[in-house]
Amino acid sequence: MNGRTLFITGTGALAQAIVETLSAAPIQDLRIHIHGRNAGRARWLATIGNTRAASFGRQQHYVGAGMDWQSEQPLLDELQAARPAIVLHAASLQSMWTLAGSNAWSRLVKDAGYGITLPVQCALAAALGKTIKALKVPPLFINCCYPDAVNHVLTESGIKVFCGIGNIGIIASILIAQGLSDFRMLANHVHVQELMKEPEARTVFPRVWIGGKEADARILLKNIRLVNDPSLNSITAAGCIHLLSAIIEEKDARLHLPGPSGLPGGYPVEIRSGRISAVGTGFIDAAEERQWNARLLEREGIAFEGDGVRFSERAFKGLAQYSPGLAKGFLFRELDDYLPEFSSLVHRLQEMP
Repeated sequence: MNGRTLFITGTGALAQAIVETLSAAPIQDLRIHIHGRNAGRARWLATIGNTRAASFGRQQHYVGAGMDWQSEQPLLDELQAARPAIVLHAASLQSMWTLAGSNAWSRLVKDAGYGITLPVQCALAAALGKTIKALKVPPLFINCCYPDAVNHVLTESGIKVFCGIGNIGIIASILIAQGLSDFRMLANHVHVQELMKEPEARTVFPRVWIGGKEADARILLKNIRLVNDPSLNSITAAGCIHLLSAIIEEKDARLHLPGPSGLPGGYPVEIRSGRISAVGTGFIDAAEERQWNARLLEREGIAFEGDGVRFSERAFKGLAQYSPGLAKGFLFRELDDYLPEFSSLVHRLQEMP
């Protein structure tokens, strides 16, 4: 394994934000491969990375290339040749920003909850995860696509995931920027969406401990208002660089990450020697923390039950209009069969006005 080699999949707004932030970061002797469906776009992001790295005096080298997601094991040859330490997965068939379109799928997500996108978010991550699992020395797998939920599905399906980025990390970064340093927080993807609302319209809040005592998050977050557009990726990317630095340079760090070790939702995490050494606040029972996070995902439309996933009542009714079978959810062992059918349904709904 080459500890100074990083693979990034995806060429969208998040991948670009990561490249732009990383290329200015004080991490030297780094090689970054960028792979995406659009080879030209991947090469352009590499050009951006190389140009910015040179401008900032960073010893980083970026290369871009196309890839085939339809392959049975995408990127297998490339990963075997480069032996990266980290694969950062930022490619998805669904982003928050594309849901602004006027079609049947966007309306269904709005009515049923963002959790209904889970199968679409899993599709590429699962394909890449299987490739990583097949490698003799698997790199760390960081999934950036709805990691609060996707990472748990991947883990239960036999794919090892290190963590995600964003979501709880966004909120933590903003609190740090406001001068808060010694705190522990539990937070979830749903809180990012809540913080896009006016303060008086918010109904659920993270749990935050300061100096060992739980604070009133409603007051703590009242002056924070997130914007629902791709510029939010700039904050996600900044947090990502702290994570990459901790892993690559093997620095001890305390971060807030979504989906660490495949857990649902977001948690405080300690990283030592490039590995996650502890997860949780240390103030309440670990099982309670996980249950709290899982209940919040249910607000978004999904529930993890035993050996599978089901949709909440609202999401079930919405999906059942188009496919009663898919609306029943899926067992983790059925993931390979369920995802293509669900993706096909989404494509049809996106074509419906």
